[in-house]
Formats: sequence, C-alpha cells, structure tokens
Amino acid sequence: MEFLSYALEPVNLPYTFLMILVSFYWLGTFVGVLDLSSFDVDVDLDADIDMDADVDTDADVSAEGGSAVNNLLYFFNIGEIPIMILISFFALFLWVGSVLSNYYLANSSWGVAAILFIPLIIVSLLLTKVACMPFVQMFKHINKPDDVKVVGKVCTLRSTADGENMGLAEVKLDGIAQTVYVVTHDGTPLNKGDQALVLMRKEDKNCYVVEAYHTSN
Repeated sequence: MEFLSYALEPVNLPYTFLMILVSFYWLGTFVGVLDLSSFDVDVDLDADIDMDADVDTDADVSAEGGSAVNNLLYFFNIGEIPIMILISFFALFLWVGSVLSNYYLANSSWGVAAILFIPLIIVSLLLTKVACMPFVQMFKHINKPDDVKVVGKVCTLRSTADGENMGLAEVKLDGIAQTVYVVTHDGTPLNKGDQALVLMRKEDKNCYVVEAYHTSN
C-alpha cells in the first residue's frame, strides 16, 4: 500500500498515468474490445528530407540516418512483436523505477525528477529489451513465414535496405501481410516503397536476400 500511495506523489504522477493507460489497454484486450495489433502502425522508418541543393550529400545523410534508425528498431524488436507489449514493459519499468528512485531518495522535487528522467528512460529501454526476448521467440514461432512461400514473392520495402544494413519489408502470404527483414543481393540501396523480389533466406542474419523488382510497362 505504501508503494501505491507513493505512486500518487506529484513527481510520479506522469508515470502512474501512463501505467493506468496501459492497464486500460490490457483490460480492453481481456474483454475483447481491443487486440494485440490494435495500435500497431506502419512506422515511417526513414526521414524524408527534401532539399534542392547538394542532392548527393542529402542522399548519403538520408541513407545513414535511415540505417541507424533501422538498427535501433531491430535492436528493440520493433516489427517482430506487437508494439503494445514493448510499450507495456517500458511503462512498467519506467513507473516502478520512478517510484522506487523518488522513494529511496525521499525526493519530491521536480528538478531532481527531471535529472532522473534520462537514466530512467535508458534503464527502462534496456530492461524492456531483456523482458521481451521470450516474446520475440514466441511470435517468431507463431508468425514465422514459410521460407518456401516467401522466396520468389515480391515484397514492398517499409524502410531503406542495402547489402549491409537490414530493412523491413512486407510480403503477402495467402492474403496475409507478413513483415520480414531483408538485405539486397548486390548491395544496391532500396528505399521505402520500392518493390523487390525475394531470392533466398540468409540464415546467418535471419533475413531474406532481395533484388530490385521492376514491372514492365
């Protein structure tokens, strides 16, 4: 009870409010109003930067930025498990961390709470990564695309990809859209929205090898 009462302290209220929202989501899922994919979105993984000058430099910056974002999303398993599982664990660790930190520091100052904010975010993200590992394996087993069906299919890139940096692509199997990680066959960069032909599965990176696909007019 002491923990819950301290959760209502002003410095903890933003995290408590977030936790309440997550709890309502899971309540809605339990009664059937919502499901795990209710808040899944097609994340725009690449920043679109339109500049007329120095086009080559802009292209390099965009590719490097997109690659960094892709690697970050891959690290946190975004696209492999429902986004609300990630958010729920993150909110839980953030809430518990805030309450415990402010409790043991006997803190009621917003200034100290602000200093604690960044460390809490970092620790919560890392704990979320660890906590979600079993779910990644579970959803990989549930949603694992049939390699035989994927190879030879045309997919649509949801993020940039090249020979070294994986990107996300969407391929339809039996009318159901599946998200897979891809790299390009010859290293040629592919951008979000491009179509590609799936050539083979690359076991060492747990992704598929693709090449640009152009429809004939």
